[in-house]
Amino acid sequence: MESLENLSQSAVFTQLQERLDGAIKESGEEEVSKEQIEKVIEVLELTAKVQHELFSAVSTLSQASDSDVFQTRVLPWISNGFLDGRLGEPVYSRKADKLRTPKGQVSNDTSLVLLKEKVEKQKELEEAMRNSAQIQKQLELQINTLKAQLAEEQEKVSQLTSELEAHKLESAGTLKASEEEILELRKKNADAKLELSATNSRLDLVGDYESQVARLRSDIRLLSFEKRELLTRISDLEYPYPLTRSYLRSTSPVRHIVTYRSPSPTRAALTNDIRANRLISRYSSLFSSSRLNALDVLRRFVDEEEMCRRIVYIATVEAFHSAKIAYRSFKDRASKTLAPLHTGPELLSEAVEDYVVRNMDLFDIESCVRDVVRQMDNNAVISHPAECDFMLINNYIREACQIAFEMQAVNPRIDIAHASEGELYDEKKYRRTYDSEYTAPLVAFYTWPALMDGKDCVAKGEAHTKRGALLHTTRRSTSPSPTRRGRSPTRRIR
Repeated sequence: MESLENLSQSAVFTQLQERLDGAIKESGEEEVSKEQIEKVIEVLELTAKVQHELFSAVSTLSQASDSDVFQTRVLPWISNGFLDGRLGEPVYSRKADKLRTPKGQVSNDTSLVLLKEKVEKQKELEEAMRNSAQIQKQLELQINTLKAQLAEEQEKVSQLTSELEAHKLESAGTLKASEEEILELRKKNADAKLELSATNSRLDLVGDYESQVARLRSDIRLLSFEKRELLTRISDLEYPYPLTRSYLRSTSPVRHIVTYRSPSPTRAALTNDIRANRLISRYSSLFSSSRLNALDVLRRFVDEEEMCRRIVYIATVEAFHSAKIAYRSFKDRASKTLAPLHTGPELLSEAVEDYVVRNMDLFDIESCVRDVVRQMDNNAVISHPAECDFMLINNYIREACQIAFEMQAVNPRIDIAHASEGELYDEKKYRRTYDSEYTAPLVAFYTWPALMDGKDCVAKGEAHTKRGALLHTTRRSTSPSPTRRGRSPTRRIR
């Protein structure tokens, strides 16, 4: 057994296999070399040494076990020359001359095939064991990772459970107190609603009082100013008679023109400057707010930005034109109404102006708006889709007509400036639009009219300047009083 253990520990058969593989690799070449023969001889020598050790081990084991295996299997092989490879082949019996194979033995070819299959199976088994070992290590690593994660999750669950229990204890403790607080808050809420309704009613009364106070203050200011004027005029009078006359002789020796000066100014004269300043502010607000809203409405139906601006500009110009005509008509009716009844110290014209200022609410603004829309429909410059109706900007036209009408009652009148496309740009009256060509001297079109108080510009307009404006635009008058289609030339206002 000791010799077998030595062979097993020395791994001599592994060395035999390695040397045999090396000899086979070198024998695969075309020419046989001396080194190949020497390697084969080394394999043979090592095989002989191994056989010697095995023979010794078999002999020892046979003697120890009193078995006849050594005599029946090993001695015939030795007697046949020791190198005979036919051990285990079929043997012919002399008596029966029959083919006989020793019991428990296989042929030489079969044994070699079995050995080869055994070696291959052993290699496959070792490789499978290595793979299984690697897989096992990976699985163990995954199991350990999952165990660590599970431990963390369990720890988190335990923490959350403890927090939940603590929260339950706190909520249970504060539940009764919270119910009482809710009832108290509901009661306070009901009381606050009652107080709020009472406060709102008081605020409504206060708002009415404030408006009344504001009206009374304005009346007091006007009366105080009128009182001061009266006192000044009274102090200037030389005679106790309330009226004074001044005779202005003309160059003609036949006729004398007599004019009367009113001892007290009318309300129209007293509020003239205040109304003028307010109207200028409203005109600026019309440009900065209402005009932008009208442009937003028009952009939904008209794709061209230039056409939207033209529409708003033309609407403003037409609003001033219609307001002038309405003011003349309104003033004529007032003059005809007051002429038979007028007996006061002021002139009839002053009385008419005062009547117009006091009765601005009688202005028929709806008729004026319809006139503006009709004139815009007949304007050849405006192009718009069929679904676009100018009543969409009805609020803007109404506000422009109202401002223009009230401006006619100011002395001197506030009016928009005359303007024509293709003319030179005037920096004193207009400013350029953001998309203008700032080096262009000519105006392609106007987007907002300038406001004039006599010869002074009190609110600048807006103009779009562009090079070659005369090639792209027609010289069409855009003054506040153009000649209308289908209208009598008598409607022109200079």
